[in-house]
This record gives sequence, C-alpha cells and structure tokens, in this order.
Amino acid sequence: MTPPDLKPDLKRRVLAAAQAEPSPTRGEAQRRAAWLIAGAAIGMVAAYLLVVSVIDAPFERPGVLSLGAFAGALSIAASALWISLARGRSTLGRPRGALIASAASAPALLLGWKLGWSGALGAVAEAPARLGLRCLLLCLITSALPLTLLLLARRGTDPRHPAVTGAALGAAVGALAWGLTDLWCPVTGPRHLLLGHLLPVLVVTAVGAVVGWWLMPPPSRPPRA
Repeated sequence: MTPPDLKPDLKRRVLAAAQAEPSPTRGEAQRRAAWLIAGAAIGMVAAYLLVVSVIDAPFERPGVLSLGAFAGALSIAASALWISLARGRSTLGRPRGALIASAASAPALLLGWKLGWSGALGAVAEAPARLGLRCLLLCLITSALPLTLLLLARRGTDPRHPAVTGAALGAAVGALAWGLTDLWCPVTGPRHLLLGHLLPVLVVTAVGAVVGWWLMPPPSRPPRA
C-alpha cells in the first residue's frame, strides 16, 4: 500500500507527465483519423487481392448473384461504419443502444440479405467440398489491418462505452470483409455461410469489443480495477 505522504508526489508526477505531452488540436485529430481510415480501406483491398491471388479460384457463377450480394453487404457495412465512426448529436458519441443495435443487427442483416438474394435468383445451394474454411480465412485476414487502424483512429475518444463502440466498429469491418468475400465465393448454402461468412464477422466483432475496451477510453479515465 502506498504511504499517505507519497500521494502528493505521485499526483505532481502525473500532472507533469500530462503537461509534457500536449493534446492534439481538433483539426490534427481529424486529419489523423482521415489518414487512418484511408489506410484501412487501402489495406483491406490489398489484403483481399493478395489472399485471393494465392488460394484456389472459385468455380464460375452468374455475375448478378455476386454483384447483388456485394452491393447489399456494402450498404449494410456503410451504415454500420457511419454509426460506429460518426459521433451523432452528442460530442461523447453514439448512445449505447444505437451501437449495440448496430453490432447485433449487422451479422443478421448480412446473412438475411445473402440468403434472400440467392433465394430470389434460385441459387441457394450447398457445396459439400467447400465447408467455408477459405472464406473464414479470407474474412479474418482482410479484417485485421482495417480493424486495427480504425480502432487507432478512435483511440482515447470514448469515455462512456468503449467496448460497445469497439464491437460496433468490428461488426462494420466484418461486414466489409463479408462483402469482399461475396465477390469471390460462389457458395450460397446456409451451412457454408454460417462457418465461412458469419463466424468471422462475429469473431471480428468480439475482437473489436475487447480492443475497444482497452484502447478507446481517454487517458484521463481512472484506471480499471
């Protein structure tokens, strides 16, 4: 236990450390966030192109199926990104309920859209030889760098519910990875989608929650027990 007479000295050292590292201006913070977001987009596309260049190419399928699935996933991802990155009406960020709704609904909407669009085209079918492991790997790899950069862009900005914000951000990144995977993967069966497409989105959402809980609170927030 720290002796009482050392507490004033500890306080002075903490204040001196805070004054020695000035906070960035709002413009500097916004430019930094913009660069990180741009890097996330470039990194995701680069990782996707690299992975699909070294794994087996899928068999042919109608272009309207893949493009429609990708467009739907992109719309869901864009909405989830807007909710998780924009602050809304409050300077403290989105309400907890909105973030939870976004993180929870994105995976369900992705699965529902994929099955609904494939069913409308009469293309729902399993491929027993394709369990979904390559799609699982593709989603996780393409999500890693963008999730890292976007979490860094929000570092120290959420004093209220950083874990929930991180989860919403993870779900948005996972939705983007799902959309890119739809451009490559021809399988539309539910079992394949659950393992190869839905599971990685859930994993990325969970990772976002854990890293957000650790990274997003402002430095002035009291230490967690």
